[in-house]
Amino acid sequence: MLYIILELDCGHMKALMDNGFDKLSEKQQAKAYRKMLLQQRQDYLDEIEQHAQSGEWDKVCSIIQLRPFIMEEGFELYYDRIPDSLKYEFVTGLFTHNGDHCVNIRKALIEVRKYGSPVLPDWMTGKDVITVYRGCGGSIKRVGEGISWSTNRKVAEFFANRCIVKRGVKGHVYEAKLRIDDIIAYTDNREEQEVMQYRKVFDIREMPFEPGNIITMAATR
Repeated sequence: MLYIILELDCGHMKALMDNGFDKLSEKQQAKAYRKMLLQQRQDYLDEIEQHAQSGEWDKVCSIIQLRPFIMEEGFELYYDRIPDSLKYEFVTGLFTHNGDHCVNIRKALIEVRKYGSPVLPDWMTGKDVITVYRGCGGSIKRVGEGISWSTNRKVAEFFANRCIVKRGVKGHVYEAKLRIDDIIAYTDNREEQEVMQYRKVFDIREMPFEPGNIITMAATR
């Protein structure tokens, strides 16, 4: 049942249950679940298209950003149709909401500065270079390819620790330098002090890291 809770929104999950899901055999449940999942996808595609036809592009962007199961398809269908004035916020928002797993969204992010500029925190004013951190399971040879970094070392430690807990791989914390002019986007919407860049970090070095020291994101604050 957990996979249903994770993949269906509340409305479609309720519809599934109201149709007697709990009384079905395991095979029938699997079939009913797949059918509802397809229905959910189509319902959101229909809603997005209605907003697009009405020129409500902010709503189009919001739905695609906040629905992981429709994100990649929605991006492919609507990116070229979305007004240029909204593309910077659209793409950076997608990337923040797990869009880094989609190749075409990553490509769009790399080029998105032609549509907008990052809003940086006050403490970066007047600086040419900042220090950033990344927590991951990759080697120092590949870490420079990572787009998402943080200005908070504890955030990097959290993600390094998550690699151990969720993926069973060794976590690493890396420190690097980044020029302000090379920042694609900055966001603190998830309290991660996230800096997005593409192959511009330098002076990379691995930092000491004690596994298990950071358990939750709340501990980074």
